[in-house]
Amino acid sequence: MMTARRRLRCGHDHRGPLRRRRPARPGGVTFPVATEPRGRAVAPDLTSAVHTTDNDLVCVDRAGEVRWRHAFGTAQHEVSGVRAGCAFSHDGTTVWLFRPDAMGHCNDSRDTWHVLDATTGALLAGAGLGTAGHGGDHHVHPNGTDVLLDVGEG
Repeated sequence: MMTARRRLRCGHDHRGPLRRRRPARPGGVTFPVATEPRGRAVAPDLTSAVHTTDNDLVCVDRAGEVRWRHAFGTAQHEVSGVRAGCAFSHDGTTVWLFRPDAMGHCNDSRDTWHVLDATTGALLAGAGLGTAGHGGDHHVHPNGTDVLLDVGEG
């Protein structure tokens, strides 16, 4: 049972990904979560949300119950200042995940980009990137099929 809860707020127009800099509208949708989220996104149908922590990607329902969890792997040592990023596809069937493994000193220390099934959390595809970023922001293209990734390497 979760004791301390935080809330993810959904303040977007419900047709695209959560925009972090835009404040939530009155009556916005919230999702209780157990830990402070690093990155976050809300499904287009508003039934679930995903958020990243330092160690994993977590999908929760409207009540805050965990639907699935995707672990990032083993960190070689604790590093601050890195943030994994996530986004739902426009149709809500997939979740995109950027893992800053190079700066986070995880796994083989190569940044990676993954696509997961939004219902089950099953890994559908993944690729190593030639980046060493602190974080990554996803931009879901209006065509509904393309996703752009902006990796912060500064």
